[in-house]
Amino acid sequence: MAAQTPRADLISSHEPIQILDIHVNKDEEAILLSRGFIVRRGQLVYTASSTSSSTQSKPSTRLSSSPPPLSILSSSSSDLISVPVLVKSFQRSSPSDEQIQRMRYEYMVMQRLGVGTFLSMHTTHDLGLVIAIPEVQGSSLARFIYSGSAPHHHLARTSSSSHYSSHINTHPPLIHLDLEQIILCAMTLAEHLHLHHVNGIINKSLSPSNILYNQDANRCQFLDYSQASMLEREHININMMTSNMSRSVSDVDGTCLDQWAYVAPEQTGRMNRTVDLRTDLYAVGCILYNMLVGQPPFPPTASTHGESTTDIILKIVHSHLSKVPVDPFTMLSNSAFDIPSSHRAGLYVLSSIIMKSLSKIAEDRHQSASGLLKDLGQCLHLLKSAASKFGNTNSS
Repeated sequence: MAAQTPRADLISSHEPIQILDIHVNKDEEAILLSRGFIVRRGQLVYTASSTSSSTQSKPSTRLSSSPPPLSILSSSSSDLISVPVLVKSFQRSSPSDEQIQRMRYEYMVMQRLGVGTFLSMHTTHDLGLVIAIPEVQGSSLARFIYSGSAPHHHLARTSSSSHYSSHINTHPPLIHLDLEQIILCAMTLAEHLHLHHVNGIINKSLSPSNILYNQDANRCQFLDYSQASMLEREHININMMTSNMSRSVSDVDGTCLDQWAYVAPEQTGRMNRTVDLRTDLYAVGCILYNMLVGQPPFPPTASTHGESTTDIILKIVHSHLSKVPVDPFTMLSNSAFDIPSSHRAGLYVLSSIIMKSLSKIAEDRHQSASGLLKDLGQCLHLLKSAASKFGNTNSS
């Protein structure tokens, strides 16, 4: 019997299921290529168990962006049900032991977060070990930022695989499209991150390329937990930093290199500081900076003489440790782009919030994602008030 598509309004979250298959459309563009893993959209096919379950799951804090569990349409155990999922698998057919361990660790982290009923890990015939993740429909946040409306920082390999070149496309920044949408996106990132932190998870690898964002529903989903920590605090030493650098140098698609643009100073291993939840807030600050300006505060760029990947990473690390980027408000004010009068106050406040998140010392940042969320809410209120004021002035 062909697999049916269940209705989302018939919920039976505790009904036991038997997963029969997980498959992907390999012709579709990958959502994420990073650290030896690939994420693509796919389908999970299952059938209802013939026996009922009397055991109720223990309630847990669920991520607000998690899609609701779907139900069984038919009481017959032979009926097949198909649900859309994200499928995370290895890029290579023969993964290393380290990659397999990281895959199992990611699954354990997502279990702790409670990302959805259909979260599962299985070994498939064609893909090997995979994780099926309930999907928030959308595209990568990088695509939202670089959708032709913001300056686009490109990182491209030259003919030598160990060298990079970069250039900037100067399109009008997102500020001219919808500053309110940027703030709303920032708020959903902060809310999502807050729910991670209350579950004891520090992500440590946030970047636009590994965040799925649904602009219409204003919902997001994190796709990479390979570096996540379930410790309240963690000390990063120079050896761990060197290991991460080596992995970036051997990275075949360049995404690991790009992620160094979102690493907090305490993650570099060159400060006598521990990593905690405020580390993720620095990454969010880098992401929001990127959304306004079109590139992160310290993007991976090569000199005209050409530099090795290690040289580029060391330059980024040095910048995170010692340099203060120009704030977005000043940068946009000094650019050739006009800032609408109704946006200036909101942009100034948002710029200040971003610069606070980019503080070198964690104590100078917001102390929690909920604190960041509160400030963003006030910024949104200010923007709407200004828009209403200028709208009334123009109409009179």
